[in-house]
Amino acid sequence: MYTSTIPTFIDEIFNTGKKYVSNPFPAVNIKESETGFTLEIAAPGLEKEDFNIKVEENTLQVSTEKKEEADVKFYRKEFSYDAFKRSFKLPRNVDTEQISASYINGILTLELPKKEEMKARKVEVQVD
Repeated sequence: MYTSTIPTFIDEIFNTGKKYVSNPFPAVNIKESETGFTLEIAAPGLEKEDFNIKVEENTLQVSTEKKEEADVKFYRKEFSYDAFKRSFKLPRNVDTEQISASYINGILTLELPKKEEMKARKVEVQVD
């Protein structure tokens, strides 16, 4: 039996009677390498000026507050981070003075380099 999914799809897209709740916090990836950590935060629809990034007492805080567009009526809005705040406890080996950030294609990337004395180094030991 054949049933059309087009009306269902259209109804789902434009159904303004339902409330869709999205996660209030953006997704985060954290990677470690020999030289540091990389933190990637998925935050589409923002501008780099919308972000506030600071380190206090070895805690990295990333927040944003974006003004809502008053003249725009959304039928559905699932990726909206008009305001959020995320905090990350930093390892002691992060050089907080050298943290850098970039925002490209909806991803905020923070580079957290390790302190020089804490970086992994390879030492070969001769066995006699």
